[in-house]
Amino acid sequence: MTTLAHTTALRRALSAESSIAVTLAVAEAVQADVVPMDTVQTALDWLVTQPSGDHVVALEQSLTELGRVALALSGGASLGFFHMGVIKALHDNDALPDLISGSSIGAMVAAGIGVRTNSELDTLFRDIHHMRRDGIAFAGLRQMLKTGAVLCPEQLTRVLTHNIGDHTFAEAHGRTGRTLAITVSPTTNNQSPLLLTHDNAPDTTVLHSVLASSALPGLFPPTRLRTRTPDGRRTITAERWADGSLRYDVPRDALRDEHNAGLVIASQTNIHVLPFAAGGRVLRSLGKTRSTARQLLRLPRHLSRRTPLGPSLHHLHDLVGQNYRGDIDIVPRLRPSSVMRVVKNPSLDELRTYIQEGMASTLPELPRIQTALRIRRSLRAAIDAMTVSVAHAAK
Repeated sequence: MTTLAHTTALRRALSAESSIAVTLAVAEAVQADVVPMDTVQTALDWLVTQPSGDHVVALEQSLTELGRVALALSGGASLGFFHMGVIKALHDNDALPDLISGSSIGAMVAAGIGVRTNSELDTLFRDIHHMRRDGIAFAGLRQMLKTGAVLCPEQLTRVLTHNIGDHTFAEAHGRTGRTLAITVSPTTNNQSPLLLTHDNAPDTTVLHSVLASSALPGLFPPTRLRTRTPDGRRTITAERWADGSLRYDVPRDALRDEHNAGLVIASQTNIHVLPFAAGGRVLRSLGKTRSTARQLLRLPRHLSRRTPLGPSLHHLHDLVGQNYRGDIDIVPRLRPSSVMRVVKNPSLDELRTYIQEGMASTLPELPRIQTALRIRRSLRAAIDAMTVSVAHAAK
C-alpha cells in the first residue's frame, strides 16, 4: 500500500468510529512507516477513549514488531570523542535512545552516558571541562615487556573511575532506565564475543567492562571482568577480554537478537572505516572490500596459526569481516589532521571541536530519529493508558 492508501484507510476507520478497524489501520501504518505521525497520533488518542484488552494486545504486538531504537558507538581511539557531540545533539532534542551500545572509545562514552540521569547529562555537558581526558599514557619499559602493551592501564583506570564511577550494570539501569551495552572480544578460541548488559551481566562492573572493551592488543593488555553483588561481595573472572571493536564494533545483529532493536543508529569513527564514508553514510562498497579482504587473509591466517604472526592476522581477519553500518549512519569528516590525533589525549578545545562536529553531523538525521522515537513512545503511552482503563473497568 502507498502512503496515501494507508492514510486514507486510517482516516476512514476513524470516520466510521470502528475501534477494531482503527487498531488494525494503526498497526499497518506503524509497520509501513509511511503515514504522517499526526494522523497516527490522532488515531491513538481516539483509541485511548475506547479501551479494550484486544486493542492493548494488538498494539503491544505492533510495538514489539517495530522494535527498539538503539544507538551504537563505534571504536576509533581519540576520534571517538565525536560521539559526545552525537549524544549531546540527541539529548538536547529529546531524541536519545534508551538502548546504547559502545565498543572501545565508544564504550567509554556510552558508559559515561549510561550511568547518568538526564539532569546529570545536562551537568556533564555544561561543565565539560570537569571530564578527564588524560587516559593515554605510555607504560614503563618493564611494564611494556611484561604485558606486551605500550600504554598504561592504571592511568586509564584512574581516568575512567573519575568519569564513570563504580556502578554495576544493574545499578546503572536502575538509576537511569537506560540499557547500557558494552562489547568485549575473546582472547581464546573457546570464548565468544559478548554484549554485556544488565540482563546478562547485572553484577558486572561497568568500569572493568569498559577497560576490557578498550584493550586493543598492543596498546592495552587484555582485562578480566569484575563483579560486585548487592551485598558488596567482589569477584574477578578468570578469563581475560579484549577490545570490543575487534569483533563487535557495531553489534547490529546482537542488538536485534538480544534486545529487539528495530532501528540501529551507528556513530562511526573508526579510522579504517571513514575512507568508505561519504555524505554521512558508510558506503555499501565497504561490504565488497570487506569480502575481498577476508578471502585474501584466509590462507595467511590459516598458515600462521602457530606463529608469532598468528594473533595479529586473526585480529585483522576479524576487523575486516565486520559489518560497520547501521540503519542510520552518523560519521565525521575525515581530515589528514584526524589521523595524527588518533592516539592522543585531546585538549579541551579539541574536545569541544569534536562535540561541535558530532552535533553538526547528527542534525541531518535528527528528523528521522525523532519520528522513530515518537512513534514508539506514542504507542507505549497509548498502551499504558488503555491498560489502566481496562483494569479499572474490570473492578
